Amino acid sequence: MSSRTTPNLPNPRPTPNQQSIIIVGGGIVGSYLAYECALAGWEVDVFDPQPEPVASYANAGIMALSYAQPMSNPRALVTGARAVLAGGGGIELATPMPLSTLGWLSKLAWASRPGHAKRHIRTIYNMARTSVDLYAELEQRESTDLHLRRTGWLYVATSPKALRAQAREAATVAPAGVRSQFLDAAETRACEPALASDIAGGVFYPDDVSFHPGHVTATVRNAAQSRGARFHTATVTSGRAASDGRVACVETDLGEHHRARHVVIAAGAQSDEVARLFGGRVAVEPGVGWSVEIPTDGPVASRALMSIEDHVVINPAATCVRLSGGMRFGGKPRTAPTPAEIDALVRAATRVVPAVGELDREAAVARIGSRPMTADGLPIFKEIGRGVAVLTGHGTLGMTLAPFTARRVFDLLCNATRLD
Repeated sequence: MSSRTTPNLPNPRPTPNQQSIIIVGGGIVGSYLAYECALAGWEVDVFDPQPEPVASYANAGIMALSYAQPMSNPRALVTGARAVLAGGGGIELATPMPLSTLGWLSKLAWASRPGHAKRHIRTIYNMARTSVDLYAELEQRESTDLHLRRTGWLYVATSPKALRAQAREAATVAPAGVRSQFLDAAETRACEPALASDIAGGVFYPDDVSFHPGHVTATVRNAAQSRGARFHTATVTSGRAASDGRVACVETDLGEHHRARHVVIAAGAQSDEVARLFGGRVAVEPGVGWSVEIPTDGPVASRALMSIEDHVVINPAATCVRLSGGMRFGGKPRTAPTPAEIDALVRAATRVVPAVGELDREAAVARIGSRPMTADGLPIFKEIGRGVAVLTGHGTLGMTLAPFTARRVFDLLCNATRLD
């Protein structure tokens, strides 16, 4: 996308009504906001140059209530630093490191001071809990099926040290309402018979939900379209905040001009790039992860699993298994993971579920996506110009927090409209 701002855009159509919105970004966050607005009868236009092969499609496919503690905490900071130095653990820093990334990492370190992250645990958990309910409401209202698998998430350790560390994590988030169960080796294998024989134990989170992220995102988008939202495969190339006419404008690479009372940038890790078109900035850092979806003749396991040591997610479904992991900061964007990255995912998953190593990967689909990471681990919603706001910063919890943040932002926009 171009970073140039066009100062004066033509006015190709009459001033929109007060209930109108342009959403830049067609992932799960933008699609859910489009649904909320269209449900209320708003005029909704969503712009995304490539709505499918993005972070909403490349993620693990978990509604992770267990992820209530933000990444900016002392334990994660130490663990991440050790992983980088050891060259493992799925965390990488690009070399040379961009100055912007170094600045963001320094903010992350400051946000990781003792006690800071704990203040956010209950907030994140409550947002996630509400999102689960909102997904269920959408299913009932639209008579659709998101294919949510409410079988919990089992974190599996192959070493007692990793098991103890995860038990401490579970104890940290428990006061906020996150339920978990500590399992010894025998109990872990009884919970999931497909596991390898050398498992040390596990921690089971019964309230976590697994799903296919592409199906959920497409279903939410279809629900928004059925309510009247318009989705455009186009790139926003310039924009203008509202002035005296109280109408914001965008121009696309198709040469079209669109106007609305509200513009919300929900472009994930690219949100800062889009915000600059309107003269604004937003502090998000791309945290790149990757996944591979391998076809299967049946589920390789009965529930979603996490390899604690390798931080690789194994998400089985009836016809495929999705493996995901990785967190890389800095470096040039790539459109696909490397064969070595996919091989590492498969090896890590095989150590936990041996059947994964026997699968035919010829028809496997590999994806890469950039998570919009904030230093404090909380989503961002802020105005960067009159009638123009940014909604981003969901980090690894885009699918988990999208319904809550979309509903919250819609309510705030409604109040702003009434005040005009």
